[in-house]
Amino acid sequence: PADMLEESIAARHYMIENAVELDDEAMEAYLNGEEPSIETIKKCLRKAVLDGTFYPILCGSAFKNKGVQPLLDAVVDYLPSPIDIPPTKGIDFKTEAEVVRHASDDEALSILAAGQALVSGHQADETLRSALAKLAAAVGPGGGDVLDVQLGSADPAVLSTVRRAVDRGVRLDLQYHSFARDAVTQRTVEPQLLTSRDGYWYLQAHCLEVDAVRLFRLDRMRDATETETPIEHPVGPMVDAFDFGGSQQVELVLQPQDSWVASQYPTVSTEELDDGRSSVVLDISANAAAIRVHRAKRRLADAMERKSRADAGHRRVGNTPLETKEAT
Repeated sequence: PADMLEESIAARHYMIENAVELDDEAMEAYLNGEEPSIETIKKCLRKAVLDGTFYPILCGSAFKNKGVQPLLDAVVDYLPSPIDIPPTKGIDFKTEAEVVRHASDDEALSILAAGQALVSGHQADETLRSALAKLAAAVGPGGGDVLDVQLGSADPAVLSTVRRAVDRGVRLDLQYHSFARDAVTQRTVEPQLLTSRDGYWYLQAHCLEVDAVRLFRLDRMRDATETETPIEHPVGPMVDAFDFGGSQQVELVLQPQDSWVASQYPTVSTEELDDGRSSVVLDISANAAAIRVHRAKRRLADAMERKSRADAGHRRVGNTPLETKEAT
């Protein structure tokens, strides 16, 4: 309006004076009497918005889409784009080395894989699915078809129930297969966090049975039932159940037919003994040692029994020739 023209001009000059202060070249030109171009003004305004100096305000109305196009233009011109976001840092679980991923076309496949892992096995928000579809198209022809990320073999219904319980903050009744006991146990837990590691879903929860925080692998949950009982224990930080705090070296003395153990497990060293047997040293965590050695013993016993039956037809081996001792 004509009655607001002078006020509008004064406001524009005030905006430009403050915007060019963020760019030395534009500031020098402005002080020399040069009027900055539209491109220069937009560049300075964008820099001011990105560092939080300016907060853009636009007028408009949803009625008849008034002001919608200027709003969309302002989003493109002034708001941060993906390439303005600092790179994301993470840890390579295999090497424990730090890795960095940038929001760029060259590393779009990593973002797509992370998104696919997020929606794996449950009904994700359609907005996220739509964004992943667009990202897959940007990766290249067939990008969404060749990348299939599935975390473990968790039952989709169990995963959905666990997610809902975490969101609602209520207890869960679990039928959980305990690997150490080799039995299905009944657990009542207070779910805290849902995460993934090495291709598996894990639930961090306060287990009422042991009155402590534990990690439960979802593919070992036979059933999960929500209750209406709110959780009582506060949600703590993510526990690192994968850092066992030290390790123990165990030596296995193996018969020739059992040499497969050396290729089945990571080894510190292997040595061929004079009598045809082999000595294998494993570096395993103190907490997992009993479980892994038990697994090795059981598999060796099965292998020896099969061999014995094949050789004698009826003879049965009662003990495995596995010897264990602490390595020096």
